[in-house]
Amino acid sequence: KLAVIEDHLQKDLPRLEKFAATLNNAATQKPLTAAAKAPSVSKAPFVPDPEALRTKKGIAAIAWALDDTRDPELDLGFQLLEAVLIGNLASPLSKALIESRIGSAPMASFCIGMRGVKPTDFKKFESLVMETLKKCVKNGLPQAQVQGALTRFQTSNLNINKDYVIDLLEDVLASWHYSDDPFQFLRQAEQLPKLQELLEKNPRYLEDLIQKWLIDNPRRVRLELSPDTTLKKRTDKAIAEKMARKFATWSKDKAAKTIAYQKKLQSIATTPDTPEALATIPVLRRHDLPSRPTLLNYEDGCFANGLKYRKSTDFANGLARMNFTLDASSIPADLLDALQFFMILFPKMGTNTKTYDERAEELALNGSEFTMNAAIGTSKDSPEPFYYTLPFSLCALDRKMPQAVELFLEQLHNVSFRERKHIVNLLKSTATRQSAMLLSRANFSYASARAASGISDMQTLIDNLTGFPAFNRCQQIGRLTENQLDELVDKMERLAIWLRNAPILAAGLATDDHDAFLAMEKLAANWSNVADARTSAKHFMRTIPPCELAKGRAEYATIPAKVHTCVRAFAAPHQSAKDRNPLMLASNILSSGYLWDEIRAKGGAYGCTMKYRPFESIAFLHSHDDPNCENTYRAFDAIPDFLRKNPFTQAEVDKAVLQALGSMLTPVRPASAAAQCCDSLLAGTDNQFVIRRFEEIQTITLKQVQEVTERFFAQTHNDCAIGPAPMPQSMTKLEF
Repeated sequence: KLAVIEDHLQKDLPRLEKFAATLNNAATQKPLTAAAKAPSVSKAPFVPDPEALRTKKGIAAIAWALDDTRDPELDLGFQLLEAVLIGNLASPLSKALIESRIGSAPMASFCIGMRGVKPTDFKKFESLVMETLKKCVKNGLPQAQVQGALTRFQTSNLNINKDYVIDLLEDVLASWHYSDDPFQFLRQAEQLPKLQELLEKNPRYLEDLIQKWLIDNPRRVRLELSPDTTLKKRTDKAIAEKMARKFATWSKDKAAKTIAYQKKLQSIATTPDTPEALATIPVLRRHDLPSRPTLLNYEDGCFANGLKYRKSTDFANGLARMNFTLDASSIPADLLDALQFFMILFPKMGTNTKTYDERAEELALNGSEFTMNAAIGTSKDSPEPFYYTLPFSLCALDRKMPQAVELFLEQLHNVSFRERKHIVNLLKSTATRQSAMLLSRANFSYASARAASGISDMQTLIDNLTGFPAFNRCQQIGRLTENQLDELVDKMERLAIWLRNAPILAAGLATDDHDAFLAMEKLAANWSNVADARTSAKHFMRTIPPCELAKGRAEYATIPAKVHTCVRAFAAPHQSAKDRNPLMLASNILSSGYLWDEIRAKGGAYGCTMKYRPFESIAFLHSHDDPNCENTYRAFDAIPDFLRKNPFTQAEVDKAVLQALGSMLTPVRPASAAAQCCDSLLAGTDNQFVIRRFEEIQTITLKQVQEVTERFFAQTHNDCAIGPAPMPQSMTKLEF
């Protein structure tokens, strides 16, 4: 891939350099316009999310136009400056914005913005940002923040994740689109020593950037976005009127030709290609693929406390990662609903001896990061009992891992929830972001959780912990004041005690460094209670109200959006069931065939697919950014009839087999190796399991796929859609 790109770049480089020189000359000779000689203000309405609708608060942002020449040194300097100013809770701008309470959720990526700002405070927001920047210049930036940003920058450049190749291509386009050197942003890791050299020669290098490009730069705009409940109706009406006026000016001949052309396009979209046309498309054959899947190279071991670990022996690129999982089914039942807030607060609080910003500064200086979330799953052998876990991930440069472990242990044993103002700020920020999620395709998580609720105990628990019940809890908690936190703080402190003594289940490691490995061993030794991953979470079910109409529900959640998210949920075979592989192939065929044709090509939805999660025994039909909810559910309803009239073919099964095998041939990225090690150990899978699956998929017959699909779509399902009013008449309103 890189060889092909390099060949094209080398051919185009002389022309691009000449063109870039012309543009740069023009740019340097072009004077600033009158409008650009002073900061400006731009105002616009936006369709409010539920939180903005309730509070009538808007969004404020400030953006600057920087150097027109795409100077790589300036670009690199601003990446570092962004990390210093807004990279963590202790960063000057982040701290100033959060503690000002002008808004509820800071946003940044040069521009600098904030959600939840009163329209009367828009100007105050800009003043606060500019005053903070001036203080940074006057007092100097904290050196710990600068050094921490350099460490994180190095970590980022060493990180090879699943999107690594795409990121490389985007780096090429970031300069190539502006007729600059296409290789410019591929060399950023090499530029890091140069950046450090600049800071050594001029300790105020970043302060000078702030002064020149943010304070003295007149090309600045303040964007004021105010919620407008009538905007969507006005916009829709204006578009309809505009189209009507345009259509009225057309002659009968032009209108007829346009309608005929539209019908022709629709006919092209709905008419299947001929076998002769399809035969001209190059396709892979099974013999084109490797004979074995890509395997995770690892070694299994056991720490002194009895904890089993799986350590990746693949290339780690100078980074150390540790993923470990605690048994969350041991959480006291009355604390279960509070766990979602503990996961938000625990990593961002101070300790008994240090404030939250002092802790954030320590973490920033170390350049490490740790995350935590909740997960529900099963083993490879059986859907019961399912287990509820709390996975952690700790990542740092190899040489920084010992210190990262010490920082984590200090947080674990000494976390304090006394800083109530900080807690309120974090909870408000989270509630605001969760509310905004409802207007994005991320709302699939809410719709799918609700649709699946009641199909099994596991899915009901998932809905309670991550679906609309969790959303409602988040909104309610986000409105608490400092004087109303007693109950929540008590639960946080009890969860912190539980966390220190929780059963630990498994660990996945990735590092090439011996000292980093010893640090991971020290971290694992903190937990002496080592448990079997196959513990049950069923005792939680008594605390969760049973889901009415476990199957057969059709519900609709109304939000101020322009498009829909549509979900249909089915019970599905578990990973251990013989129907697992045939259904996976069927989902591939339907996703790239019928669903694509009916819902995307004809219905206009941006995306549509069938998602099958065998370890959860659940499957979804799903569309997003969908303009026609009722059409989509009609298409879902029509699947059984379509398959009776158009049964799967051997060619479709062969293609689906290639898709399934292809997903098992992707490289193991260093960024995910530790997580894969931990997950496979937890689920009881190994490389022999992967090889058997690779071989089994190739033996699936057309008849198996047809029979499994027929049984699957014969069962009762649940529907849940999220979108604008009016709701479809066939669905009931979902209140949240």
